Amino acid sequence: MNIFSSAKTYQQKKLWQIFLFPLFLLSCIFLFPSCNKTVEYFDYVSELRSNIFLAKTETFDLRIYATVKESPYSPDGVPRECFPRLEAYLLSPEGNKSVCLSMQIDGQTQGGEMSYDNVKGEYYYACSLDVSTLSSIPCAITYGEETIELIASSVVTKDTISPQAAL
Repeated sequence: MNIFSSAKTYQQKKLWQIFLFPLFLLSCIFLFPSCNKTVEYFDYVSELRSNIFLAKTETFDLRIYATVKESPYSPDGVPRECFPRLEAYLLSPEGNKSVCLSMQIDGQTQGGEMSYDNVKGEYYYACSLDVSTLSSIPCAITYGEETIELIASSVVTKDTISPQAAL
């Protein structure tokens, strides 16, 4: 009885070897080439900030971002068409005044009224402009009745790594 049992076990092992070895070979054929594939993560970016401009006074802190953002915006990893944008944020001592931002970009005046975000406690303005290659942006901020002129300077230098290289 023991001889038949070991013969049956031997046949089962042999049967498994016959089926498992080809299955293993097939998986190697399909899995190893996929190891060589490189994923281009940059194709899945929904928003990219390529330049940052800063200007600061004793009472105001202005940040301007050169972004490329998909429209409609959805950070879900599904690539859609992206458009250049300028996004400006202003921290101020109070959030209860009317604020307008005026900028000189390529010889033209751009800007408008800034909205106040109660959650973040800052003013916000956005428009469809590509300012990614600029080194500075002359700005005028009308805060209630007073106007402040300042220059927002880029933080990007020749040693700054590009977003593509960083990713």
